[in-house]
Amino acid sequence: MAEITKLRSTDEMAGQTPQLILDSAIRLFGNRGFEAVSIRDIAADASVSFSLIRHHFGSKDDLIQSCHRYVLDEIQRIFAEIASDVASQKGFDYIDLHMERTLETLTPRSELMIYMAAMFATDDETANEAFDQYFNIVRRSVDRLEAMGGLRPNSNKLWLTFASIFLQLGPAFLRHQIERVVGTDTYNPQIARVRTQAIVEIIKHGVYAPSTDTKKD
Repeated sequence: MAEITKLRSTDEMAGQTPQLILDSAIRLFGNRGFEAVSIRDIAADASVSFSLIRHHFGSKDDLIQSCHRYVLDEIQRIFAEIASDVASQKGFDYIDLHMERTLETLTPRSELMIYMAAMFATDDETANEAFDQYFNIVRRSVDRLEAMGGLRPNSNKLWLTFASIFLQLGPAFLRHQIERVVGTDTYNPQIARVRTQAIVEIIKHGVYAPSTDTKKD
């Protein structure tokens, strides 16, 4: 007789089931894509029944919408937490503390960034609406930095917002290629720190060294 996967008891699952399902769905959708993952795949990963997912979330499309909302809510919460923690800092101290808090709070939640990369790769109205929400979250961070006097007067806030998004989602979009080149997961804590430090140095000091050439009379 084939072995049947043991499901968690009702008591054990009480109050935890929706979050367990969301966690599995976000991880699987992010890693495999929305089309490749079925509700049965998610049920197996979360060790719950197919019918339990239907009970809590309805159809697969309904579950995807719940994942979208949860991921964006979590991103907004994390960004607000970081903004509150660094609000009293100025200049490079602000940037350095922002980096540390990002590494502490967002890097361990890499599944959120990977999920967003998968979501934004789909060309549909739901993904577009989700991107607009994410764009506004990042834009508010740029606006806060400007209000603190942290931007140069000629900074282009539109493209600075996009640049921030590129830096945040780039590792998620390119994670397989990065892993192939560096030999480990792009969200490995050590790799994440080295990558973030390199980005911070670009933000703070630029890339090109000052020219040492002098004109001769």
